This record gives sequence, C-alpha cells and structure tokens, in this order.
Amino acid sequence: MIDDTNTPTIDTGLDFDINVDADVSNATPALEPTQDVPDINKEPEPQIEQEPEQKPQQPQEEPEVQDFRALVGRRLININNKTKGELGIILKKYPEVRNMIEAPLRREAAYRDIFPTVAEAKQIRERFPNGLQDVQALESDVHEIEETDNLTYNKDEDGNYSGHPQLINNIFNSDRQAAVALFKTLPKEWARLDRDSYNEVMGKIVGATLTGTGSWEQLIDLREHAANTKELNSIVPALDKILNRLTPFVEDRPPDANATALERERQSIARDREKTNQTIQQQFHQSFERDGLKQQREIVGQHRIMQKLATVKSITPQKRAEIIDKVCLKMQQYLKKSPSFMRGITNAYNSRNLDEALKVQRANWNEWLVTRMIRDVMKVETPQLVSNNKSTVQRRAGTTTVKTDTTDNGSKSPTSPYQVNGQWYHKDGRRMTTSEAMRHAMTMA
Repeated sequence: MIDDTNTPTIDTGLDFDINVDADVSNATPALEPTQDVPDINKEPEPQIEQEPEQKPQQPQEEPEVQDFRALVGRRLININNKTKGELGIILKKYPEVRNMIEAPLRREAAYRDIFPTVAEAKQIRERFPNGLQDVQALESDVHEIEETDNLTYNKDEDGNYSGHPQLINNIFNSDRQAAVALFKTLPKEWARLDRDSYNEVMGKIVGATLTGTGSWEQLIDLREHAANTKELNSIVPALDKILNRLTPFVEDRPPDANATALERERQSIARDREKTNQTIQQQFHQSFERDGLKQQREIVGQHRIMQKLATVKSITPQKRAEIIDKVCLKMQQYLKKSPSFMRGITNAYNSRNLDEALKVQRANWNEWLVTRMIRDVMKVETPQLVSNNKSTVQRRAGTTTVKTDTTDNGSKSPTSPYQVNGQWYHKDGRRMTTSEAMRHAMTMA
C-alpha cells in the first residue's frame, strides 16, 4: 500500500501543483540489500552532518498588490456562490491552496489597474525596453524641448521676446560650428521670408557701419571737394545720387504728418481689436470650462458604478454629486501628466475650437480610466459612508442584537444578518458588499 502523504509534488512554476501518482504496476523491483565487505586497507570516510533542508520562503507581495485583497475576496465569494459553497469548503481546508489562488488574482488585478489590455502593456514595453529608465530619459528630452519653446515663443510683459538672447547662447555653446552655419544661412532665408523687416534691420546695420567707420563723413567731404574743384564738377551728380540712397540709412527722416496720423489710427484699430479679442477669449474660456465640466460629470455619472451607487438610499444626491466632482478632479490631475492629451486639448483651446476640445476630452475619458479613478475615490469615501450610516442607524434604532439558535450540541448559528468588527455578514456567513450592508442598515432604521 502506497502512502499518498509522502508523495512528492512537482514545482511547475504555475499557480497550482501537479500531483504525480506513481505507476507501480510495471516498476522494477528493488534489489535486496547485500552485506558490504569492509575494506581494511581503506581509510574510513569522515562523517558529514547533513543540515536540515530548509523550505523555500514564499516571496512577499508588493505593497501595491495588497490594495486588491478585498476585490479578489469578492471575486472568490462570487465563484463560491456559483459552486454552491463547495469551493469555500476546499479553500478553508487547504489554506495554502487559497493563497496560491488569491496571490495571482491580486497581481492580475493590480496589472489590470495599470494596463487595460496585455497588448497595450506589450506595446509600451517594446517602445521602452528599459522601462522607467527610458521614460525618464524621454521626459528629460521633452523638458529640454519645452525650455527651448519657452525661450523662442514666450513674450515678456512689454511684449518683447526676452528669451531670444539666451536661446542663441544655448545654440552657440552647444555646437559652435552648427550655430555659425545657422547664422550665415539666416540672412538669406530672412530676406526671402519677410523682405520688409529684413530691409529695416539691415538698413540700420548699413547706417551704423557707415557712421562707425567714418565712411559717411568722407563721402560728404569728397562731394564738397568735387563741388569746389572745377575739374571734378562732373562727378558731383553721381556723388549726390549715392548720398541720397544712403541718407535714409544714416539719418532719421522727420515724420510726415500724414504718416503720423495714419500710424495713430492704426494703433487705435489694433487696441480695439485686442479688446475684442480678449472679450471673445474670455467667453470661449467660460464655455470651455462650463461645457467641459458638464461633459465630465455626465461621463462619470453614467458610469455603471455610479449608477449602482444611485440605488443606495443612504447616499444623498448631494453626496453623490460630491463624489462625482472628486472623480472629475482626480481625472483632470491625472490627465495633466499625459503629453498626448495636453497637446490635443491645448491645440483645440488655442484655436478656440470647442467641439474639438470636447472630442479630445471624450476620447481620453475612457471607461477603464474612469473606473480606476472611481475606485480610488471610493476607497477613501466608503469607510466614511459606512461609518456615517452606522452612526445614523444606532441613533435611530439603538444597537441590534444578533439572534441565534442553540442546537443539540450547544453550538450557536445566526438566524439573521449580523455584524462583526464593523463588517456585516449574511446569516450563512457570507460577507456583505458595501451596497448590501447599506441597504440592510436602512431596513433596520
């Protein structure tokens, strides 16, 4: 007869053990032990004390996994109900099997809380083979790009681009050869893209060069000398033509009255346009916040968890609205860290496209992410709700005594729902969910 209790189990690395029953029908019979003849010429071997075999320690779960104990417990209760209680009997008899089932379920729930699908997790890992290290390197690159954009496009209080000198210094210090090549190419491209601004700036450079080197005074002296010398009078018209062309670069012409009035009118129109633009921007911003928040509340309010929460009579509409607002705020804070979401919503906001902004919002407020935010909020709110409801029930009806029946062997079994350490249970021992506990407490009021 084979004792199954000594049958070894094979560690397959799975979430369960595979027991291998030995087939002894065709087994080779063991040989009878023979008596060893001692060898008098052989030195005796030293006796080595064998250390007791240590059982491998079970790996400790990560702290993040512990948050899903209640979720996995509810899943096992549902499965136990489907098996008419047979699973619970087995798990109670074999605690190690229960842990072997619960641990992978908790880990799976933790991963599902972060990644909605395995395919998405695989794609992210393929793009970031080194995991967090690659993400941190990418964030560093994005930060450098943002700093460059701020120096390039941001204006100061006076409307000037005060960051441009710093931007030029950064480029020059980073790669001097590339910076010089850029500066040489810049004038040609500038003249092609905007001729008027190019002529304005380059004209001042020409004038500063003529006066700084003394060339302008030399030309004037040469013209005066040619005018006073009979033999050189013929070149005076040519010198006058040159001086007339260079005069606007060297001397500031007195403003024309018509030009001054035209410039004043242009500035007035620009101010009016700026005021109108500010008014339109304020109206769009109000619509953006109002319609955006309205859509967010609708998305959260129509979620299946919030719909179930609406059936709990002990939760007032005001409290439910407060929970919805907390979920919306948590979603907003979470999505601020998403570059793709912020890029899309920023482009829609800057272009004042409200429909596009709402579309971007709907695309990112998906069910998986909303579920995660609701669960995080309810993790904080549920203990308070249960505590408040318990206090209300105790004030209205006082402490409820659990009714029990005494059987022949003296054991006691509850005949109605009962409460232990603040947690409600059905009379058959099943733990109540939060909504079931609230409904039961309300019936006692």
